[in-house]
Amino acid sequence: MGDIQSAIQFVRNHGNKVEQARLNVLLQADNLVQEAVQELKATQREDGSWSPFWAPDASSLDATCYRLAQSEQLGIKQADFIEQAISFIIGRQNQDGSFEEAAELASVAPPWAMPGDDSAKIYLTANAGHWIRHYNSSASCLTQIEAFLVSQLNDEGYLPAFLHANWLTAGLLHSLGDYKHAESIMNYLLAKLPQLEASNLAWLINALCVMGVSPEHRLTSSARDKLEQSQKEDGRWASEDGEWQDVHTTLESIRAIQFSVLSAETYQLIQPAKHVGRES
Repeated sequence: MGDIQSAIQFVRNHGNKVEQARLNVLLQADNLVQEAVQELKATQREDGSWSPFWAPDASSLDATCYRLAQSEQLGIKQADFIEQAISFIIGRQNQDGSFEEAAELASVAPPWAMPGDDSAKIYLTANAGHWIRHYNSSASCLTQIEAFLVSQLNDEGYLPAFLHANWLTAGLLHSLGDYKHAESIMNYLLAKLPQLEASNLAWLINALCVMGVSPEHRLTSSARDKLEQSQKEDGRWASEDGEWQDVHTTLESIRAIQFSVLSAETYQLIQPAKHVGRES
């Protein structure tokens, strides 16, 4: 197992308020959580969204999903600002079940959020579906999201899009009871593990386990082994996006490794609710 104590100290030394609060939740010491929640609420836009760093005055699906991910790691299960965020996301669904950023953001959007790009559309749909499923497990739009994502699978059984779209989709489909397609995608991801850096390994593990995939599944356990081997001597896990994201990556890695030591009883408690209308 990775050196968790040195990772904790790294976050203590370098993390901001939200990151410190996320660490406290992981350590079951939540005295900073309310401050972090206030910080999240203060930056939320009137329509329930958040703005991305690449468009500070815009409402963004991707940024909203990112803030929901932070909220989940703060242990927030229900709140008015979460409901507003989910309402914003659902309100942006296309008729075919997909999601994408507003067309006017095309001049500034990064590749993963580019309006009109098929890979970006698949990723944003998977990300939106992931958080709708987590915070509103019976939302009627999940059926359309599932149908759209399954329709995008190629003949080899995976999505011809960003790798993170594949693990978000695999977790979502698993939680909805579509184990056949979920396993097909996870088999594909297993072969891709050698090319993943720490931040993506942690994201993969957390995304799958939050959606109810076992920490002992071959994909999650293999990803965890590789993640543990990539820890730096000072306790951090380095982000391929630069040092400014090292604290975030370290927090994600601590969470991912924690999933590996969950007891069977605790693991059952985090299973998402069964999808309404689908046989398990």
